[in-house]
Amino acid sequence: MHLFKFITYWSLFFIAFISGGLYLKSVVHIDKTLAWVEQNVVVSILAVVGGIALIWIVRKLFKTIVVLAGLGLIAYYGIEYAPKVYDVLAPYKWYNLAFLLLLVPFLFGRVRETLADWNWVLQQKDERKQAKHEHAQAPVEDTPKPKATTANHSPSFELFVKQMGSSAVQQRTSVKYQQFERKHGKIGFGESGVNEFVGAVMLAAYRPTLEKDIDHGIEQVFTKKFSPLQFSEYMDGIVNRSDVPYTSWSAVYNYVKNNMPWIQTHDAASEQATISPVVAEALKGK
Repeated sequence: MHLFKFITYWSLFFIAFISGGLYLKSVVHIDKTLAWVEQNVVVSILAVVGGIALIWIVRKLFKTIVVLAGLGLIAYYGIEYAPKVYDVLAPYKWYNLAFLLLLVPFLFGRVRETLADWNWVLQQKDERKQAKHEHAQAPVEDTPKPKATTANHSPSFELFVKQMGSSAVQQRTSVKYQQFERKHGKIGFGESGVNEFVGAVMLAAYRPTLEKDIDHGIEQVFTKKFSPLQFSEYMDGIVNRSDVPYTSWSAVYNYVKNNMPWIQTHDAASEQATISPVVAEALKGK
């Protein structure tokens, strides 16, 4: 009995510890950044405390419902069945186990999502370390080379995507999509627009300095200020201002379209979003 009680208490504490922080993160829509993971310790502690309180209250409520159900059975079948009913409802038995089983699907989904987020963070840290290392190893030159010549030290955009592989591209795409989905809800780019979206995610990975501008364009679609077609035109402008040749951008678009079949079943490939009526009227006024 004491062992079961001990295991139950610590299982509930573990669930509260993890789900509390994840729940608060999803409620306040905190973006996945290195700063959030590494600096917001106070927020994490508050999330854990709040999660413990929330889980404990729900557990008590669950127990109360079970006890009331037992009293109802006693009232229906008679007082002589009370010992059997209370033996079933004894503390730290099946209702604790049932409560834990009810939380398992929620916990599993949240933990899986967080592991994907954490993997993304680790990848970002590795890329930054690699960039710093390459910068430190680069020879110092009196005369800087033109941008086009310097860019040749790194693989082309098309080669970068091919070397990354389909599964890594899918993971990055899902992480980026979920980042905005949690904040604005589900939005579709359509069968053609989804290729542009995947290309944009890859371009942000290839040239991190463009990520802020690319994220702005993606958010415009999620907030229905851009249609997928307008997003495509927006990305054309970003590519033209970057050191990535437009032919390379087009090659990546066709590559992901023809070699990554998972794209057409991705959430981003659902029926394309339309701009909001308010934005449409404003554009007509112009």
